[in-house]
Amino acid sequence: MQQLIANFNELITTKAEWRASYAKVDANLTALVGPAERPDETPTTPPTGTAGAVGTAGTTPSTLDPAVRAKLIEMRNHLIAFEKVAGGPRL
Repeated sequence: MQQLIANFNELITTKAEWRASYAKVDANLTALVGPAERPDETPTTPPTGTAGAVGTAGTTPSTLDPAVRAKLIEMRNHLIAFEKVAGGPRL
């Protein structure tokens, strides 16, 4: 979680080459909640596994609290929308 916060702060303060920072945030989110299930993933996606400690180095998609997981999915949806508005994925 700390790395996600640091990378997100980098993304929102960068003035050039935002894609590198975006890629870091995307990778952090994938590590925390798994890959996006579909382009229009909603934060109400049922969690898998059981709840556990959040913010630890060993956090995996199955150990996240369901409410935290939902917020991270919501964040990813906002990032996907940002990418579309900012120029879409690089080919």
